[in-house]
Amino acid sequence: MALCRYAHPVMYDYPARLMNLVQHIPTVTVQNRLMAASDRDIALSLMYIESERRQRILSLLSARKRERVVDELRLQERLRITSDHYERAIRNVISALAQDRNQSSIRSYLRPRRSRNRA
Repeated sequence: MALCRYAHPVMYDYPARLMNLVQHIPTVTVQNRLMAASDRDIALSLMYIESERRQRILSLLSARKRERVVDELRLQERLRITSDHYERAIRNVISALAQDRNQSSIRSYLRPRRSRNRA
C-alpha cells in the first residue's frame, strides 16, 4: 500500500476509520449510505486501502455503482491527487456512514396547509 507523495501523516488514520465503520454498522445500512454517496468520493476514499478491504467495500455496491466507482478509481489513479482532495473525499464517505439516521427528520412529513377559504 503506497501512499502518494502528497499524503499527509494524518491521512493514515482515515482508511482505518472507514473500515471500522464498515465492519460495525449493519451491512444494509452501509449499502444504503454508500449507494447515496458520490462515486468520486468513494473511489478516492478507496485509493489507499488494501485490495482485499477495497473489494469488501466494493462488494457492498450494486453492479452498476461498483462499475462506476472502479472506472472513477482508474481515472483518479492516473491523476495527481493532493492530500486535501483525498482527505475531503474520505471524510465525506466517513461522514455519510457515521450519520445517525435513527433520528428521523420531521421536515419530510410537513406539508403545506390548504387554505380553508378555498372554493
